[in-house]
Amino acid sequence: MVRAMLNGLVATLATILLVTASPVSAQALTDTTPIKEFTLQNVQSVLRGLGAKTSVLENNGQPFVRAEMESGLIAIYQPTACTDGSDCAGLNIMAAWDRPKGWSDAKLLKALSDFENEYSFIKAGVLNDGSIYVQRYVICDFGTFAGNIRVEATTFSSIAAAFSKIVNP
Repeated sequence: MVRAMLNGLVATLATILLVTASPVSAQALTDTTPIKEFTLQNVQSVLRGLGAKTSVLENNGQPFVRAEMESGLIAIYQPTACTDGSDCAGLNIMAAWDRPKGWSDAKLLKALSDFENEYSFIKAGVLNDGSIYVQRYVICDFGTFAGNIRVEATTFSSIAAAFSKIVNP
């Protein structure tokens, strides 16, 4: 099971303030629901539809969704590329783990590089505090559908699980 989690990332992100943990609108989004922009509400709705426990947190005035998936993976989903705090065309998805104990820098960097070569649409790296992460950036410049967000979240969770097996053999 994925054991990480955002402890290293949360430490790196600095002070986190709980903004809300209240349920999103009871109306569920279907896969064919058009999404004009990424919002905390539509991202939360899709993640909850996947069984995730979600809350909205904030870092330096920037809100994001913290999601704990049924698999145990904890990830953040942060709308980005926004105009005036709305009309967000980007979604940054990230999960972090403690650095593997006993791994040299060379071994860690090779594992990260090999992982990125296998999954070219995912970024893997080391945070300032030494924890490691995987990240995916998604755009919806001209809109998308709720089903695409669901697929992105499901795919990210699967790839994060593969990453966890590499760094936690």
